[in-house]
Amino acid sequence: MSSYGSLGRIAGWSTVGWIGGWFLAATVCYFQPKKYQSRAGFEGQEPKDRTVELAPIHVAQVVRDQEFNNRWLVSEQEAAAIVKKAISIRSVPGGVAVIATHTNKEDARDLAAAAGQYFRGMDAEVALAAKSVTVPPLTEKADYDLRQLLNDLRANARKANLPDFRLIPRAAEAGEKAAATLWSDPAFQTRWTEYDKLSAAVDGLPTDGSAPKLSHLVEMPVIAAAPSSPKVNLYLAAGCWPGLLIGCLFGLRQEKKRPVDADETHPSTDLAFEDAPTQPVRQTRATVEESW
Repeated sequence: MSSYGSLGRIAGWSTVGWIGGWFLAATVCYFQPKKYQSRAGFEGQEPKDRTVELAPIHVAQVVRDQEFNNRWLVSEQEAAAIVKKAISIRSVPGGVAVIATHTNKEDARDLAAAAGQYFRGMDAEVALAAKSVTVPPLTEKADYDLRQLLNDLRANARKANLPDFRLIPRAAEAGEKAAATLWSDPAFQTRWTEYDKLSAAVDGLPTDGSAPKLSHLVEMPVIAAAPSSPKVNLYLAAGCWPGLLIGCLFGLRQEKKRPVDADETHPSTDLAFEDAPTQPVRQTRATVEESW
């Protein structure tokens, strides 16, 4: 094999393999089911790239609150398995995101909203994962009080022109006048504290104020404008790098089988003078006359 020509041909085959792998991966991504993603953002200081699962007790609550078993026409156990797979909790710059992914855009939004309803931080979610999935239901009075509190808090959010009452603390910090007025109101603070205690009871946590506080919502989940193919980077890496390797190996194999090119041969010119072929000298009339 000649150095430069062979390397060029091997590089060419490697490029062909890489492009072929890219097209194969892109085709697989195109035919994969498209999924919509929605997320609820919360305040928090967490280590970079930390990820935790939604606690089983919250998985059960999401299924119950949104009645996903009826919506998807599956059993509660099957709905819980879908919810667990669809939701992830990740640390992001400046906070935490509860991310839901589903083939239906409305379901993705509702999953993120329901999963973040009682979110108290990643550490609290890990601690809740060790608890039993079944929590004693609220008493009739506590359930009634919780519903009344929710209605009251939602009415206050509408007065502050906010889509969710959980945005009130962050809006107050940002200096929005209506939200700041509500947040500084002792009566509203009392209702907020009561809501925190009753929602802790829903999770089976202490209601004496020792449970972790509800995380402040900073980003409402919305319906995604467009779907995306899941794991695009993974598919592309799985297609491009093997394609590059296969192209390189194929190029090497072709070079070994390739005959030596004519321009790559360099016959020796160091022949002995006496071995050089001699040609008969053709004498002309002039040369004969000179010899005389």
